[in-house]
Amino acid sequence: MKTRSPYTLMLLFIIALCSFPSEILAQNNSAPTFDFIIKVEIEDNKVNLKCTKGCNWKTLAISTDNASFDANGTQSSVASATDFMITVSKDDKGIVLKGLKGTDWTELSLGCKDITCRLVLNQRGLAQ
Repeated sequence: MKTRSPYTLMLLFIIALCSFPSEILAQNNSAPTFDFIIKVEIEDNKVNLKCTKGCNWKTLAISTDNASFDANGTQSSVASATDFMITVSKDDKGIVLKGLKGTDWTELSLGCKDITCRLVLNQRGLAQ
């Protein structure tokens, strides 16, 4: 077996090192997310929201009839939404939250059909 010179090994190491950061950058999410924390209470067809971080509002009360909200309050289109936009709707299994803009998640389904649900929502999904 032929041994490689130290210069060849060093060149291979430098090539590998230079290609490493580009692989990391390729895995980043291209859409920016925005930090927010929203306490959600869902009861029947009412959703009470209390924003503790990242919103221009403190409390909102919306229905579960495909209502949407963003950092400025309730909205009707993704194009006009600021930092983030989330819709709330009800289906036969419970509540569906959709992150339309500024979240790391696209949809969260919650089995809150006949009970009051309390949860904390952020840009990454459900918070602990």
